[in-house]
Amino acid sequence: METTKLLGTKIRQFRKLRGITQEQLAEASDSTGSYIGKLERGEVNVQIKTLEKIAEALDTNVFAFFDFNPFKELKSQPWIWECIHILSQQSEADQNKAYRILKELFTSSQASFWRVTPTPLIHMRNGKFHSINMYEKLKELCDLPTLDRETQPFLF
Repeated sequence: METTKLLGTKIRQFRKLRGITQEQLAEASDSTGSYIGKLERGEVNVQIKTLEKIAEALDTNVFAFFDFNPFKELKSQPWIWECIHILSQQSEADQNKAYRILKELFTSSQASFWRVTPTPLIHMRNGKFHSINMYEKLKELCDLPTLDRETQPFLF
């Protein structure tokens, strides 16, 4: 793969990790959305000054765009590496379940209101706290079976 495409792919990865659009990156780096799109596809060359602005907008440095070892950062964080290892051994359906759970836990619109206690899950709705059994929330996310309170009391 040629350098412009590798560089563009790396910029796209950083942009998506930061959760911003091409237009937002363009605005922050004094560029245009169409230019950022072409840059990410490796269709245009980039000037160093523009690359510096893009790096600043993405809260990184220019050199990070040229580090093409995709696992370097992951390997430095063993818990992430271990999660990837565990997920890689699961079926696609189970990987999807794990993704939905993590997404709900960390990125849902209510995520900032969730409070985990030993048994119930507490969240705020209409200005009041409500308790939801953790298993019930997981059941909703993953299509788990309904459990009997008498046979599995430790979950209730």
